Amino acid sequence: MTSLPAYAVPGIEPAAGTVGQGGVSYRGDHLAGLPAVAAVLDRLPDTLIAPAGPDEARTEFPITRADLAAQVHLGTGDGLRWGLGFDDEVGALVHRAYARHLGRDLPY
Repeated sequence: MTSLPAYAVPGIEPAAGTVGQGGVSYRGDHLAGLPAVAAVLDRLPDTLIAPAGPDEARTEFPITRADLAAQVHLGTGDGLRWGLGFDDEVGALVHRAYARHLGRDLPY
């Protein structure tokens, strides 16, 4: 990608973007080396547990910090409003409405 907007993360190539239109998107694992992102990741447990399935047949899937970072996406179209997105594997960990959409009830 050439001609990155001024609000692009210095030194990190966006995972996606629209040249000349200002949109950029980054994978979390590409940002994990930045001090602010590393500080957040360091505060997480080494492994998180993602529940899957209905309560009576719930399966738990471990997700490491590195896997979590790889499944999180951050993007913007204008540098002012940023969106945070999650792959299905981690969506239920961080968003109750998403979990309910999948038919899951989270304990928090």
